[in-house]
Amino acid sequence: MKLLQNLLVALLAVFLCSSFSFAQTSDLELTLQISDLTPDEGQIIEFEYVVENLGPDNATNIQVDDLLPTGFTYDSDDSGGLYNSVLDILNLATLNDGAKFTLKLNAYANAGTNGTVLTALGSITSLDQSDPDSSNDSVNLDITINYPDLEVTKIVDEPNPDEGMTIEYTITVEHLNTTNLSATNILIEDILSTDLTYVSDDSGGNYDSITGIWTVGTLTAGQDSTITITAIVNSGTSGKSIDNIAQVLSFDQNDLNTANDQSNALINVTTADLAIIKTVDDSAPDELQLVEFTIDIENNGPSFANNIMALDLLPPGLTYVSDDGGGSYDHTTGIWTVGNLTDGDSAQLIIQATVDAGTAAQTITNNASITSFDQVDDNTSDNTASADLFVNGADIEVVKSVSDTNPAVNDVITYTIVVTNNGPLKANDITIEDILAPQLNFQASTESQGNPYDSVSGQWFVNDLDSGASATLTIDVQVDPSANGLLITNTASVFSVIEDDSITGNNSDSVDIGVGSADLQVLKSVNVATQSEGG
Repeated sequence: MKLLQNLLVALLAVFLCSSFSFAQTSDLELTLQISDLTPDEGQIIEFEYVVENLGPDNATNIQVDDLLPTGFTYDSDDSGGLYNSVLDILNLATLNDGAKFTLKLNAYANAGTNGTVLTALGSITSLDQSDPDSSNDSVNLDITINYPDLEVTKIVDEPNPDEGMTIEYTITVEHLNTTNLSATNILIEDILSTDLTYVSDDSGGNYDSITGIWTVGTLTAGQDSTITITAIVNSGTSGKSIDNIAQVLSFDQNDLNTANDQSNALINVTTADLAIIKTVDDSAPDELQLVEFTIDIENNGPSFANNIMALDLLPPGLTYVSDDGGGSYDHTTGIWTVGNLTDGDSAQLIIQATVDAGTAAQTITNNASITSFDQVDDNTSDNTASADLFVNGADIEVVKSVSDTNPAVNDVITYTIVVTNNGPLKANDITIEDILAPQLNFQASTESQGNPYDSVSGQWFVNDLDSGASATLTIDVQVDPSANGLLITNTASVFSVIEDDSITGNNSDSVDIGVGSADLQVLKSVNVATQSEGG
């Protein structure tokens, strides 16, 4: 009986083993190292592939494809026949858990691949087991095939020539790379500007001045070649910037680095650089004061400047009195006939004028400029000048706002008045007037300085304000029921100040409120406006 039981248990075990199988997994990893990532054409380099089994089970019937990158030719390997160079396949029968297999594959870049990027894309394509991590089953590594890197440099012996001067351009082309590959059939293009006239070159007939092509020929690594081209700067080019470019036109090989394939040499044809300077003897005069403007014109060279004309027309706010130009200045047109100036020479004009009444606190700008001369001035940034007059006075500015532009009856609203002295002088004894409409009942006021606001007269004595300083008044009012439906305008303005202020456009400011059902478009309104001294 016991023998029968043992037999049944054995049969059951066999049944269970035959009915259920457990999948095996092998995490294979492929890595690659390349002996030279920038080889020459024809240079043999080594691709070292490593296939490693990270487990947990042994791996069988492993196949690795695409080990030789496109553009390379097979030379040899150390696989002992496991690598098929025709099919580009590596076959491994078994790789135990934790084991590695290394393949050293030697190959060279094909002719014509210089200057290209070839990519190694080997990958594990099959095995009997399941691979739980496919992210490490392939490689992707770029190889840049060495190339002739041609560099062009160009210089000129005189970057700032005069018209008619003879100049020399020197162009050098150099093969920079250490590759064994020569650059052949090199053509460089250098077409002279139409502002230059070709004279000669030292290429021995290899430069064509009509097409601008220089036939260089062949350069080995580290070799260079130089040409000097002589030309004349044409007349009529004064003040011009003339750019001349030399560049690689063509050669037989590829050049991945084209950033250094061209070079330019810029010349700026010299002329007379005229500069004008203007000053005033008092930049903060009073009204009716006599002021004196001095205008200087300088020739900074390097050549003559002929038939110079300048303009200085006095602006509104100034009245012409006299000048020392001896008839060369016309004050009605503002034209000053300067004449000729040699390199380093200068001319001067003094104009006297009075400051007009009614200009207090204003800024008056008097401009002068060079309008013409026979030569070209390539630096026009100094051809104009100005002198500012800040006429004494105090520019008082009033700005008014309200906390609620559409209040209801019995609401309390706040008016805010800001008074600013824009200068240039200190303002003394300032009084602001803000008369409230009868529909607004005064409640309280707050002043940042000066006397309290008088709600009966509507006046606030601010006292003094330095140039740039401000003072603030807030007035709290309650909207009377009689204001319902009305549009009420409230105005604050300068009532008085000791200093003159000819800038009156900012001496007052107004705000509107629409009460209750009224909005700012209603037709019925109460307009409280204040006319005052200085406002």
